[in-house]
Amino acid sequence: MHLNYSKDQATNDYYLFLSMAKALGTTDFVSIKTCGNWSSPDYFFANRDKGLYKQSIMKLDSRWQQVIKQNWMIVTLLIKDSDKAK
Repeated sequence: MHLNYSKDQATNDYYLFLSMAKALGTTDFVSIKTCGNWSSPDYFFANRDKGLYKQSIMKLDSRWQQVIKQNWMIVTLLIKDSDKAK
């Protein structure tokens, strides 16, 4: 059994791809050098604040606890509703 996907569980990916999309959106690919820079992920990561990703990873534990709590509340409500239907 697999858990449903939740954006709350993937905060580090969200910040990673959001910042990458913003950086790509402001880049003019007018030269071979500019294109070459983006051909390697090292170029993107070398210019990023390392603390942002560390903070995102450190928040995962509390985010997971929040998701579990919310899912537990949903399960509890479903059980109550099924008991009422009987």
